Amino acid sequence: MKKEWLKKILFPLGKYTKEEVYKMAEKDGFGFYLYRKQSQDFCYVSDKSMKSFLEKEIGIEPGPILDTKGNILGNHEGLHFYTIGQRKGIEVPNGPYYVVGIEPKKNALIVAKQELDNYLYKQEVTLSPYNMLIPTPKKSLKVDAKIRYAQPLAKATLFPPKKDKLVLKFAIPQRAITLGQYVVFYKGNKCLGSGRIIEIK
Repeated sequence: MKKEWLKKILFPLGKYTKEEVYKMAEKDGFGFYLYRKQSQDFCYVSDKSMKSFLEKEIGIEPGPILDTKGNILGNHEGLHFYTIGQRKGIEVPNGPYYVVGIEPKKNALIVAKQELDNYLYKQEVTLSPYNMLIPTPKKSLKVDAKIRYAQPLAKATLFPPKKDKLVLKFAIPQRAITLGQYVVFYKGNKCLGSGRIIEIK
């Protein structure tokens, strides 16, 4: 959300925590949430139907499955069905294989027999579009950042934008950074902004 939108947002639950709201609901006779598994994915798509959902919304975009030397091992139905580090669902003989790379320009899925650090661990990302909740930095800024919700915060440096792009460099290489994911950056417990990953180094 843009900075100027935040002051117009109303949060009806105010400063209540999730646990406090649950207790209030239970006290008033609304205990249905006790019997439902908490969602950590698309709340309206079950794990079993995710592939069907993506197929319906995005379609099939076949391309080659390659090993790290460029040899063709098979074909995939679309890069949007895979993520870096994935092992299940790779239909190639003599597996298992891990997804170690995605090359959108070639529509190619790169796989290997084992998780390869030089493929899976990357240190620098380019972000666009990005959204800052503070004035856009004019010099490098030390931040804490994460590339997925369950990941611990990692030390990183955010560089001033060039041509509407931000560069973020992690102090320590991060595992399975994926194109299209969003990086969120913080200073202490304050969110500074976020950006979409368009390039990985």
